[in-house]
Amino acid sequence: MEDSDRETQVGRLELEEISAMFKLHVDQKKRSPSKSEDLQAYHAGFAHGSKALQSGQYVIRWTVGKSGAEDAILAYSKNAPAHGGLTLLRNGTIKKMTAEQLTETLKATAGDR
Repeated sequence: MEDSDRETQVGRLELEEISAMFKLHVDQKKRSPSKSEDLQAYHAGFAHGSKALQSGQYVIRWTVGKSGAEDAILAYSKNAPAHGGLTLLRNGTIKKMTAEQLTETLKATAGDR
């Protein structure tokens, strides 16, 4: 397996777990998380996503979880604006975007931070 394939698989797993933590929080608290500390209760069950959040690997758009469109970008790799990469949409979809696609999408939804 090539390094880029492995990175993509790991990134997908991390984003799947971040999405699952968001969904659990919403189901249990009846509101979206507004900061990383809100997700601490779920860290034990989602080791990869938790580690990625704690290390700052992903930019989380906290207000998107509250009121963004279902296809709004909720999280993306901190390197994605320069190099492209995986993004997590509010509806749980994981989508690979080029740097240009990400930048344009973020500009179009600048109010959803």
